[in-house]
Amino acid sequence: MSKIAASDSKWAGLTEEQRDTLEGWLFEENITYREALERAEKEFGITASIASIARLYQKMADERLETELTGYDGDDKISDLLGGSPTLDVENLNHAAAMLMANRLVQIARRKPNKVKEMVSLARALATCQAIELKRDWLALEQRKQIMEIKRQEQAAADAAPLKAMINTLFTKQQEDKSAAA
Repeated sequence: MSKIAASDSKWAGLTEEQRDTLEGWLFEENITYREALERAEKEFGITASIASIARLYQKMADERLETELTGYDGDDKISDLLGGSPTLDVENLNHAAAMLMANRLVQIARRKPNKVKEMVSLARALATCQAIELKRDWLALEQRKQIMEIKRQEQAAADAAPLKAMINTLFTKQQEDKSAAA
């Protein structure tokens, strides 16, 4: 969803549905600016210049690229980033933080590429977030492996119980036979 243009722009008065329609014309149908202007005038009653729709197109293209690169369109609420979960768990919180940092990193890289220190800091924080997530995943996998091993050993012990009972019975019988023979 595009945020469209500055509030003083003619495009700022479009409804969300009209914005989506315009975006569809420009990006899905790939019509020319002139055709888009003609349609906008006919369907929305907006008259604008080719330069203004070109600026709008560039803004929409930038927003679409950021969304594609980060998976975050800027319209998401924090609760949406947390997986819609009403509770804050570490996994959802880590995911939300990573999405916000990735979005900010892409914004800075595209809009202010000279802010190298800020980009490096964000990239390090993002890498740390991902490393923590990987460690958590490895620990969870190890825990599942241990649980499976415990269950396997419990099953082996349960399977061996009748054999152990039979051996004890035979041993007891052998001891009784030795006692009776003596």
